[in-house]
Amino acid sequence: LIQSDPAVIGLIVQLTADSIAAAVHDVDYASVGCVQEYGMASPAGEDLAADGAPSGWTVKVYKGKNPYTSAHGFGVNGSGGVKYENQDPETFVALKQRVKVEPGHIYSFECQIRPENLKCGDVGAVSTIEWHDAKGNRLGGTTGPNSGIRGNSKLFQMSRPRQTPRLPDTVASAELSIYVGRQASGTCYIDDACFWESTPAPVDALTSDAYRDTA
Repeated sequence: LIQSDPAVIGLIVQLTADSIAAAVHDVDYASVGCVQEYGMASPAGEDLAADGAPSGWTVKVYKGKNPYTSAHGFGVNGSGGVKYENQDPETFVALKQRVKVEPGHIYSFECQIRPENLKCGDVGAVSTIEWHDAKGNRLGGTTGPNSGIRGNSKLFQMSRPRQTPRLPDTVASAELSIYVGRQASGTCYIDDACFWESTPAPVDALTSDAYRDTA
């Protein structure tokens, strides 16, 4: 047991915070497909795909018409971003990007979403990670802890799926998805999609026994 010396506890907490910060900021964005500087579109829009998707992303139409457009001004602080605009509740279309991953590693994904009169069914605007083997078979996936972002907001909100477990030996790739669920209508803006390898924190939690003065 560690004696509850404030200096010792403070050091452990600082180490934990530093490890988390290192995991987030020490990222090779080029290798994981995170367009950090300009969010999800270039400032001039010259790297946008013909279907309106931001560079590096594809549009997967399951039903209905493509509701996404990309342009400067749609993102955080007026930067480049993606606008979802739809009035057909049957529409279901996702933005997708395949990324390289390594067996035994842990990964995180996040993006910023701002809803504007966005009404949804069971699932709102969400982001997900799925991982596959070399033949494309799905091995697993993770989504966020709630039913997604919806409603009306003047501020962007963080959408972050649960961190992946250590990926299995048979993993070959992962696929990132951002979408608004079925039975949806309204608008939302999407920006700052980032995917990175995570480093588990060395300490998950600290507890203290008030009677023994130990931690």
